[in-house]
Amino acid sequence: MITFLDHWQTLIGSMIGAASAFLLWVIAESYRQISERKERLISIEKFLGIHTLLVADTYQAIVEFLNGRLTGLINNIEENISTASYHVGITFFPILSLEPLDSNILNLHTGSGYVDTKLLVVIKRSRDFRDMIEDIKRQFETTLSNNRELVLSESNSAQEQKQQFLEQLKQFKLVMNQEILENNIPLCVKELIQAQVSIKELTKKRLWRWKLKFNSSFKYFRDKKQMDLYIKNTHERIDSYLKEKFTNRFKEVNTEFKPRLREQSF
Repeated sequence: MITFLDHWQTLIGSMIGAASAFLLWVIAESYRQISERKERLISIEKFLGIHTLLVADTYQAIVEFLNGRLTGLINNIEENISTASYHVGITFFPILSLEPLDSNILNLHTGSGYVDTKLLVVIKRSRDFRDMIEDIKRQFETTLSNNRELVLSESNSAQEQKQQFLEQLKQFKLVMNQEILENNIPLCVKELIQAQVSIKELTKKRLWRWKLKFNSSFKYFRDKKQMDLYIKNTHERIDSYLKEKFTNRFKEVNTEFKPRLREQSF
């Protein structure tokens, strides 16, 4: 009997030892995964902040181009519109740093569908913005090239050539102001801020508390219809929760833009 009890004690001791080792491994592995996720989130947040500053630099370069070289060219043509000489009009579109956000960010799963969606939006926006600027640059260079050909051919009078060129430049400036400075860049900044703030909040709360607050799995519903409605409105509900933080961050970031961006509603 004593021998039997001794064997059982040894067996139980071995099982407890193995279970303890496994439990310690699980705890260490969970801690490692949590730490890695936190580091990924912090890295993405910083990367988005850097990209926001690059957008500010792009904005400033476009403003200086429109108010400087382009306006100077327009003024020069207007001052000489009635003369008999043609106007070639040489100026250069600014060199802009417009590398889109790396889509590999999406491989670093944040654990939140809401945050992943915000990242997907800013990645797509950064690509669209880059493509749009490159297209506008090509259009501007084409305008200058066509004007040079018109001058060389002298198919129109000098006054007609300058008037046509002047109208094209003014239209280009209008489009740049309305579409780029007043619309696309503010929207780009708005979406970057939403992604950045939501990641910061997720990092601060940690994933389990984020899910506890917003995930339907931790809520009680009277029926399936109520649950479906809750799930459907998840993103709008989180937007509303973070609205004040979005607005405050936008005001901070807006100090980097001169002139200031128009206010955005969140």
